[in-house]
Amino acid sequence: MRALPLFLLVLLIALPAGAAEQIAVSFQQRAEVSGPRIVLADIAKIWPAGSEAEAIGRLPVAAAPSPGASKELSTVAVITGLRHRPEVQDVDWQGRETILVQRAGQHLDQARLQAIVDAWLTEQAERLPRG
Repeated sequence: MRALPLFLLVLLIALPAGAAEQIAVSFQQRAEVSGPRIVLADIAKIWPAGSEAEAIGRLPVAAAPSPGASKELSTVAVITGLRHRPEVQDVDWQGRETILVQRAGQHLDQARLQAIVDAWLTEQAERLPRG
């Protein structure tokens, strides 16, 4: 009877302290980005929270569409593109098969664009050649 508690104690000591939970990545249906590239955290929820999840979230997956435009990403292509990264070897992939990614943009009509150019020319008047 005494061997069982000793075995359990040895087993507990032998297990790695704070064994990490498996990271799960769940792809969203839609995402919006503001920069020139898409990272995993832009298109998926990653848990449990922590430094490992944050590092995985920073992995680049694709170029973003042009401002104001959208593109569809295949999750199979995303996973395939990341398959050689050691950070994602044990990830539990979940969610949508495709993600619609929209890049934030600002529509400028002709009057607004002209106002921006006029303001810049006024600010730079001292530096521009006279003619």
